This record gives sequence, C-alpha cells and structure tokens, in this order.
Amino acid sequence: MEEKKKTKRISGFWIARIIAILLLAGGLCMIIINSVNSEESPALIICGCFCIPIGFMVLIFSLLPAIQKGMIKLNKHIVEENKEDLQDLSTAQSEILSEGVKNLSKAATEGVQDAKDKKFCMYCGKQINNDSKFCSYCGKEQK
Repeated sequence: MEEKKKTKRISGFWIARIIAILLLAGGLCMIIINSVNSEESPALIICGCFCIPIGFMVLIFSLLPAIQKGMIKLNKHIVEENKEDLQDLSTAQSEILSEGVKNLSKAATEGVQDAKDKKFCMYCGKQINNDSKFCSYCGKEQK
C-alpha cells in the first residue's frame, strides 16, 4: 500500500510539472500572439503575465522533493567521505573536554585548599594567612 501512495505522489509531481510547463508555454504564447496580432488585447497580455510566474512557482514547488532527496543523498555521501575525520574530531573534542574538566576540578580543589589556609582581615578586607594575629596590610589585630 505504501508503494501505491509513493507512486501517486511521484505521478502527482509529474502532473504538477506538466501543468507548470503548460502554464509557461501558454503564457508565452499569449504574449507572442498579442505582439503578432494587429489588434492588441490587454487581456491576453495580463493572462500571459499571470501564467508565466504561476508556471514558474508550480514548477519550482514540484521540483522541491527531488531537490530535497538529492540534498539528503549528497549529505550522506559527504558524511561517509569524512567519517574518519569526524571521528577524529569527536575524539579530540572529548579529550579537550576531559582535560578542561580535570583543570577545572584541580582549580576548584586548589581554591578550596587556599581558602582553608587564608582568611580576610576584619578591617581592610585583604586576604591574610589563617593563623595571623595581625593583618600584614593594615596592622590591626585579628580576633
């Protein structure tokens, strides 16, 4: 049943393409006939000017599925061709992230360790050693 639906869709696109070509040809014919005819008919020019852009739009929209299918095929081909490079890139990104997490963890651990060994002066706010009885910046006694 899916094959029938697929066939109908494909034939629908072909019908749309045929209609588009007929609109384009009809629009051009209307304009050419009007220019050859001794009596100009604004109705023919207007109809021709409407048929041509509508024909182009129908043609483009009927070709979109084929273009999309081609683009998907092209993207799959590009991924296949560059599979090794993509895997190498993925591995490199993993290593970079892993190293970054290690460095961040190390910095956080060292920061906590430094915080244990240091305190802030109650008067000037500068960082001093945890066991200092006097601030090395302002000289005031720490309680």
